[in-house]
Amino acid sequence: MASANNSKQTVAVIGAGMTGITCARALYVAGYDVTVFEKSRGLGGRMATRRVGKTLTIDHGAQFITARSDAFKSFMQRACKAGTAEIWQPRLGEDEEAVDDDWYVGRPRMNSFLKPLAQGLNIREKATVSTITRDGQGWRITFAKGEPETFDRVVCTTPVDQARTLLATEPHIIETIKDVTVAPCWALLMASEARLRVDGDVLRAPTDDIAWMARNDTKPGRGAAGSVWVVHASVDWSRKNLEMDKDDAIDALLALVGKVTGGKLPTTTYESSHRWRYAQTENPLGQPFVATDDGTLYVGGDWCLGARVEYAFESGNAIAAALIEAV
Repeated sequence: MASANNSKQTVAVIGAGMTGITCARALYVAGYDVTVFEKSRGLGGRMATRRVGKTLTIDHGAQFITARSDAFKSFMQRACKAGTAEIWQPRLGEDEEAVDDDWYVGRPRMNSFLKPLAQGLNIREKATVSTITRDGQGWRITFAKGEPETFDRVVCTTPVDQARTLLATEPHIIETIKDVTVAPCWALLMASEARLRVDGDVLRAPTDDIAWMARNDTKPGRGAAGSVWVVHASVDWSRKNLEMDKDDAIDALLALVGKVTGGKLPTTTYESSHRWRYAQTENPLGQPFVATDDGTLYVGGDWCLGARVEYAFESGNAIAAALIEAV
């Protein structure tokens, strides 16, 4: 059973994105024995930057971060002072509406400002969780590889569809999150020596099939020879073509870009695609997290409140506060 002594409380945090790392950090500072399990090789989830060769980096997931609450503004401002984030001020085209919020990006990568939060944490990468179930001693976690482990408490911060699978034996959790929906997104990454024939460095929904186009090399710390673009397809297009082969997706997305430029595209020096199955929250939960009645299992993420990185931050902090209060 769980001990009242924080130093003996074991907590498993599933997922090393913004929610998971924010929550794990707060629990670690409070004296809990925290282990973070991440199925990939790095931090940040959709705050992802792909490295190509020695010099080229491309942000293919979240494109920027806004901060509206005092707590998150303070967090991002501290990151800027530390040099792990910076405000991005792209040139907008004549037809683009001005933005009211500052656009922050991690520097030199989107997840850079998370790394200080991860210092000291026990993070186990390439650890894919298969199930989370009660075992009488606490919560038993099984993995795709390796032996099962048991923890006093668990915080699950995976995408909502994955949470439904992992927590299939918890009917209260499943019922509470059943109406949450998250849309997919196909992303195109392209680099060329010549520039695209478009007005501005950012185009928001230039066509029905494209939701976003941005010149990645205009972001702080991402200088590159030539022109580097990230294109996000619309929700409808992504959903209709979700199971498309990745090479076919490149050709299809390049054709969509060609319609925006109104002509032949420059020869690419790099092109790739990425399928985000869980990219943008459509119907959020409406609260920062959901928990079991005994306060030993918590489920959260940006999908709880909406499609913003700030909501992931708020979810992680809210879970940590509730867990500490429940002890």
